[in-house]
Amino acid sequence: MKVLLSAYACEPHKGSEPGVGWRWALEISKLGHEVWVLTRRNNRRWIEGELSTMEDIKNVHFFYYDLPKYLSFWKRGGRGVYLYYFLWQLCSLKVVLKLHNSENFDQAHLITFGGIRQPNFLRILNVPYIVGPIGGAEKAPWRLRCGYGPRGWLLDAIRDIANIWIKVDPLFYFSVSKASSIYTKTKASLAALPKRYQTKAKCRMEIGIDRSSAVRLHRECSQVATRFLYVGRLVYWKGMHLGLAAFKEVLLEIPDARLSIVGVGPDEKRWKKIAVEIGIDKNIDWRGWVPHQEIKKIYLEHDVFLFPSLHDSSGNVVLEALSFGLPIVCFNLGGPGEIVDSTCGIVVEAKGITRRTAVRELATGMLLLSRSAKKRTVLATGGVAKADKLAWHKVVKKLYPKV
Repeated sequence: MKVLLSAYACEPHKGSEPGVGWRWALEISKLGHEVWVLTRRNNRRWIEGELSTMEDIKNVHFFYYDLPKYLSFWKRGGRGVYLYYFLWQLCSLKVVLKLHNSENFDQAHLITFGGIRQPNFLRILNVPYIVGPIGGAEKAPWRLRCGYGPRGWLLDAIRDIANIWIKVDPLFYFSVSKASSIYTKTKASLAALPKRYQTKAKCRMEIGIDRSSAVRLHRECSQVATRFLYVGRLVYWKGMHLGLAAFKEVLLEIPDARLSIVGVGPDEKRWKKIAVEIGIDKNIDWRGWVPHQEIKKIYLEHDVFLFPSLHDSSGNVVLEALSFGLPIVCFNLGGPGEIVDSTCGIVVEAKGITRRTAVRELATGMLLLSRSAKKRTVLATGGVAKADKLAWHKVVKKLYPKV
């Protein structure tokens, strides 16, 4: 089967959306399909450099398109990236149609960006096409937004309105009405679809893990765990205004505990200010940005992974942490809430609870794992098993039959 894969974000050795685009392209081709990948020109250097080292990959082809430079101001600093993406899709149609005329694709598939609010134009090709997995309709509980700050409140309110608009958005109708299959990342995003499309939509994970990265060695578990870890963007909806407060409660009982925070983002200064105000700054290690390939060592240096995100659609870092044997403490929200269960972590029910209860429950989970080496060992084993079930080839095969 000849597949056109639309992957705006696509780059080897990256996490998040770029890693998703790259791995889906490779895994579909490994199933025996001929894959043509549409992506951005600025990914070309990294993609072709990696392909030059992969002699076994023969049936995946990349073609590149970018908007004229005078339009690039739309996405400076990431502020207008979705407008740029919309224009990129629209303007690349001429290139896509020309390629379709020569290759005669059997199927098209939009994989990145996998946002439920971003339209696509694949139906113009007049071939069966897949949309997704898409996400982004997950909603943070109102009570837990306390601590966002004014900017966070405003942005989440705009996001809520945009998700309601999906129900009547003519561009969304154009994007999915003729789709052969629609996949969503979470049940919340599935429920956000107009009812007439929910019957042909399914919930599927779009992220996976390398089989080679799963830790199969026994983790050394100290009697009392003192090393907690957060990895991700430093942005309000990741919920660390709650995570920091929970860590303060942990310190009341384990004064030598430490929390490492890996990542950068617009809320870094605010989080550091919160840490100072509540008196826990001396127990936090701000690690900043770390190359994706170097995070492996950091996972292995810690005991428990704290990820109190309030509306993540996926949770790449959660899956990575599981593969390295780290028990997870998270909310039952979004992708993390669907990945993590009692076999590999502690999941806090977030709906309907107050901020104080959320903080207390996070702290309770962290303390439980701190005190019980046996519990950590059981969950570490369960985490590696969970990661094995979400190996890339298994995730992609659920959508594509092997030739």
